[in-house]
Amino acid sequence: METRKWYVSILFLGLIALFSFFGCSGKKKGFLPLLSLVALNSDGSSSGQTSGSDEDLLSASTSQVGTAESGSSSQAIGPYTANVPGGLNITGSSAGDFTGITYYAGDGHEATGFLSTVPDGGATNSTILSTNLITQMVSDASIVSADVVSANTINNADGNTSIYNIAIKTTTAMTVSDLGNILAKQLGLSSENILVTQPNESSSTDFRVVMQVTFSNTTDEVIGVGISTESNYTSNEAILTGFLDGTNIIGSGSDNLTKNDSFIAKGNPKVDIVWVIDNSGSMKEEQGAVIANAGAFFTQLSNKNLDFRLAAITTDNHAIVKTTNPKRTGWTTASDGSTAFVNNVNAGLKGSGKESGIWFAEKSITSGTVVPRSGASLVFVMLSDEGDQYECYKNNKSDNGTATPCGAADFDNKNFKDNNYKVYAIIGLNSAGQPAKCSGSGTSAGTKNNEWPGYYNLSQATGGMAGTICSNDYSQLLNSIVSQAAAAASSYVLTYIPMSSTMVVKKNGVTVPKDSTNGWMYNASNNSIVFSGTAFPAVNDVVVVAYEYSPSAQAKANNKGSLYAYLSGNKGFGVMFALFILVAGISAGYLIKKRYVSSN
Repeated sequence: METRKWYVSILFLGLIALFSFFGCSGKKKGFLPLLSLVALNSDGSSSGQTSGSDEDLLSASTSQVGTAESGSSSQAIGPYTANVPGGLNITGSSAGDFTGITYYAGDGHEATGFLSTVPDGGATNSTILSTNLITQMVSDASIVSADVVSANTINNADGNTSIYNIAIKTTTAMTVSDLGNILAKQLGLSSENILVTQPNESSSTDFRVVMQVTFSNTTDEVIGVGISTESNYTSNEAILTGFLDGTNIIGSGSDNLTKNDSFIAKGNPKVDIVWVIDNSGSMKEEQGAVIANAGAFFTQLSNKNLDFRLAAITTDNHAIVKTTNPKRTGWTTASDGSTAFVNNVNAGLKGSGKESGIWFAEKSITSGTVVPRSGASLVFVMLSDEGDQYECYKNNKSDNGTATPCGAADFDNKNFKDNNYKVYAIIGLNSAGQPAKCSGSGTSAGTKNNEWPGYYNLSQATGGMAGTICSNDYSQLLNSIVSQAAAAASSYVLTYIPMSSTMVVKKNGVTVPKDSTNGWMYNASNNSIVFSGTAFPAVNDVVVVAYEYSPSAQAKANNKGSLYAYLSGNKGFGVMFALFILVAGISAGYLIKKRYVSSN
């Protein structure tokens, strides 16, 4: 009997070594992948994010959804594979001094663009690389202005991705292909035109550009640019932002799996939004720009079916209710209407010139002035035409006009980041999307302290975004904030990080279109699905999201030091690890034998 236990122990540990070997060799099914952070089902599917009685609804209503329905295609981009969504037609590939692809929206909405590898120029992350590339890209004499509507950064497996939404105005009318060729040449991607004008292209001087810059610590960098006329951007938003969201570029040869996530629809997601308004004397035009778009802001919140509350504090006071003029009335809801919101953000111009939205937002949390509802996401929107002076309040000092002591580059943000409170900053940004002085049509951020990166850094650290204050039309910026807030509150959070171009979404078995007005959108910052308008699911509707994902990239994204991520990329080490387990098994078996023999 003792001998049998000894040999059984050796056999068992030997099997561990065998499975470890196959797990380390990059197979889909193996012992180590099952132990890793990426727990794979045998067919790559799951019953989704459900519990309790929801299982009965799912078992009666859920069927597998195929990612092939997305119509996406794979294209080689240097050492990468790009997953291009259905609806974008490939119009060209690597040729001459251009390494990448060009594409065009095939629905007549006038959208075009390119995806290419690009030298990093000595940059060490996507933010630095983006700054260099945008500065270079918009320096052509035909471009009058380039305003960053939004900027956010997402960490990925071995680097990071920065995503920008830029409003561009040109000196003369041109087509989207004309502008695309100018941008590609400015970036040094090609000396020749790489985009060919498509049928039905019209001319305009107002454009929207979506730009993705992916930085890798181990291989080439990638830039993706999508271009639409401003008038057609609403129609093109879903396909351009869906392609250039940082998820559709993977290493060549990746062994992808498919996943079906299933959900039972609940009530409207809750979100509490606190506006932090600079109430100093220079903010008349900027407060006015928010007030001018208050109605549209309310409409967008309703379109996303959000159960929302709104409040306002200032950059010199953390109170959400103020009885003196101007009077702030506390939390407002959809039933109160946009007028109540206008009254709250109309904070006046008699506030302190030592502004710190971050200090007073933080104080509103720690003092209990702002308490989110149970189950609600908490979002801060900070509006200021000067740099944040957090350190001056912290150390009870005055601004001396330099980068110190007031402008902290970083600070203790545990009250935001650790509680998953999102921060969105409407601040001074230059044309490359970085903190700086700027000027617009009526709006401006004219002091040097706009270079202090406090607001910007906090927005990026919390998974929010930054947009320029130097615009007289905040409509698109506020729309982006609503979409991001809806994503943060969404209950449709995916199990893995998808390649979003492969995604198919069905509600009660019927395919839902990818559309920002009456459909769904994927949000990479929150790894969630956001429904809008008529597509919003009713309570107890069954939602199924199918997508492809890379298991090794997911493991690295979850934990860059994870065992499976390391071993799957190192087969030689996998063999050594298997031998180590085998030796350990034999040693353990010997000890077990010795114990039994000595006990007899």
